[in-house]
Amino acid sequence: MEIDHLSFSSVSLYAGTDTIPGCPHAFKMKMEGNKQPTSSIMQAGKGAHSDFEQWAKAGMLGECESIGKRLANFFRTVFKGVRSEDVETEFDMDMWTTRYVGRKDIRIKRGEIMVIADLKGWPSDWCSPDQLKDYCMDEMTNDPALELFQCYFAYRGPDYYSSYTWTKEEIEEHFNERSSVIERIMSDTEFEPVPSNRCKRCGYLSDCPAAVKFSLTTVPQVTSVADCIELSRQLFPVKAKVDEIEDAIKQFMLENCIDELPITDTDRYYLKVVSPSISTGKIKTKEQKDKANRILSLVGMKEIEAK
Repeated sequence: MEIDHLSFSSVSLYAGTDTIPGCPHAFKMKMEGNKQPTSSIMQAGKGAHSDFEQWAKAGMLGECESIGKRLANFFRTVFKGVRSEDVETEFDMDMWTTRYVGRKDIRIKRGEIMVIADLKGWPSDWCSPDQLKDYCMDEMTNDPALELFQCYFAYRGPDYYSSYTWTKEEIEEHFNERSSVIERIMSDTEFEPVPSNRCKRCGYLSDCPAAVKFSLTTVPQVTSVADCIELSRQLFPVKAKVDEIEDAIKQFMLENCIDELPITDTDRYYLKVVSPSISTGKIKTKEQKDKANRILSLVGMKEIEAK
């Protein structure tokens, strides 16, 4: 596999962050052009960034409707006098045997201090300070005289920000760590899957070898702690696939106002009001059975036989 360039998103997909495990197989799928579907949240984020760029370049961040009042005041104060060329700036670094690219939302230099902010929707496990450190890494490479880096994640949803401060030495350490990860990526030839709780949010489950090779035809023997750990790891992609299927069933039931769904002559799916979430239960009473038969008749299926 030829790797033309890397970025924070691709490297974190391979190696993980401080909160999200990595998976080399998912990385390989992405780098081969298998893009995950764009969610409505991602679309909203793109729109907000476009608004942000427009207002920031016009020097009118305090008027931007896509961010809250507190964030508008924050940007107006911290980034007062920012130049239009320092808004939504791209960078391209030579690292190892490839390029490392990214895009900074807004930056401003104050003497030997570089101030950077990245616009986010809501706080989540995906918001890793390593992303901000990558930006600092590029700034340090271009301007070795910088001594301090003040960075922020600005969250549009709750209308507040989190701040981080790093010294030049800390960014140099991050640079070395990044170089080591990139070296691992460029020398990897297998890109094996690493099952973890990341599986439930992975868009490549249908092509995951870890999910495909897991067999449910026999129950494996468990004779050691190592067996328990290995089987638990293998269950991650399987559980994620089951959750994906149940989510599809739940969504259909919600959209079609179905609160109960007969599965067999004795079992049913039903929606809990709170959440809402899907659950399984028994068809026990005559009322439940009559209701199940009405649902089946509506779709032309055979009624449940009386027991």
